[in-house]
Amino acid sequence: MGIRQHLRPAPPGFHRQAVTLALAVSALVACGGGGSATSAEAGSAGTAAVATTPAVVSPTAPSQVNTPTPTAPETPRSWQRAGTLQGVCCSYTPWVMRDGQPQVFSNALSTSQDGEWYRFNADAQQRWSAQRVLALADVADVPAASFKVRTSAVRHAPSLGWVAMLRVGAGYPSSDGYVPAWASSVDGVAWRYRGKLRIEGRVWPASSDAASLVLQPSKPATRDDAQPFNNRFLAFENNLGGDAQGKRLVLLYSADGVDWRIYRSASGVVVDLWPADAALAADSPLFVTAEAVRGDIHLLAGDNWRETSTPVHAHRHLCVPAGSTQLRYLGDAATWRAGIKGSNLAYDDQADTLWALSSGWLYSWPRAAASCPRVLP
Repeated sequence: MGIRQHLRPAPPGFHRQAVTLALAVSALVACGGGGSATSAEAGSAGTAAVATTPAVVSPTAPSQVNTPTPTAPETPRSWQRAGTLQGVCCSYTPWVMRDGQPQVFSNALSTSQDGEWYRFNADAQQRWSAQRVLALADVADVPAASFKVRTSAVRHAPSLGWVAMLRVGAGYPSSDGYVPAWASSVDGVAWRYRGKLRIEGRVWPASSDAASLVLQPSKPATRDDAQPFNNRFLAFENNLGGDAQGKRLVLLYSADGVDWRIYRSASGVVVDLWPADAALAADSPLFVTAEAVRGDIHLLAGDNWRETSTPVHAHRHLCVPAGSTQLRYLGDAATWRAGIKGSNLAYDDQADTLWALSSGWLYSWPRAAASCPRVLP
């Protein structure tokens, strides 16, 4: 179900930065996790594309209303509304910022083609098209199903290329959950699926709905077990099984993307990273997304799941300052819009801005590098 609402004007002084991004991402055609595509028809297999006529949406212009929805609460001033990405709907759209330009992926092309993996490309006239980069057959370690990829996260670094964490399972819903899996690419277009993650030597049982992957290319090439956050690859997960069962948020870490470990205490107990904050005591975090911001790590997570029209009531914003292993609770990013699941973070280092893409809605967190406190209050 496509969901659109009118936007309120962005705060003064924000338009220049937001307009640049809005122009770059106009006319996307993705819909993920059960949504409906706008102005798109399903393409054929392989690299067949689905294109739309460009339709630039400015940060202050109202978007088209496809279905009635409740009025969204005001967004806190620290998160600023920046407009919509035309054609982006639904929940599972990981992305990165490269030279101020968005690179967007999704687990769906339309409601009739869910569960594979797509990339969205734009030509010089900002005409966007969807390209399938991982097909069902590529995810060979999942039993035959018409849906295999659910949530995902993608990152890029010039020294390491493109990497992605996919949560894979047979069907939607899956009878045996969704487990983290790995994929890599040289150019972000030709992807190689490398299989389910082996965590401490085995595929870990999970029903993960996380969308997190943190890439820190300057970290050591060998695994640092003494300081888990001092590793090249980090992933925050919820709903893991095994002896992580019942932990609300755990950390996976790796130096090479192949050999993964779970963050454990000195006595070998899986560490639950969710802060002991009274405001978060009733949370069961889900749809966790994370991004590195000049040594710090920022996260957004839904507070809980409710079988209602507003399943997530708050999106918790947390961070881990460089050199720490403790999450700081910065406050609620927003309820943003009734019925929303989660978001996907991307950091623009040139503008020092953290962006959140949430079911086609775009939000920004300016001056992100100075926003994670060094000490707890």
